[in-house]
Amino acid sequence: MEIQDTKLFSPEPLYEGDLRSSLTPPAKSKDQSPWPSVMEALELAVADARVNRESARQLYFFCLFGRKDPDSIREINSLFSELGIPFTFE
Repeated sequence: MEIQDTKLFSPEPLYEGDLRSSLTPPAKSKDQSPWPSVMEALELAVADARVNRESARQLYFFCLFGRKDPDSIREINSLFSELGIPFTFE
């Protein structure tokens, strides 16, 4: 790559009223928390995993992501059992 090609990787200049305003998140009041919608999404995922084998499999592997030790795997298996989600897939 030649030096003149490096400008392809430089950010484009921004001017007032351009992209900056769209990157600023809207102001939230103190009462607005993302946790209710996160908890609702988790509850829906668990409910679907209880009846849908593919959803259960995907949720299981999502929970195992980055965990390789036997204690973590047992913990996930126990949690799935408590929640009524199958954790064995054939």
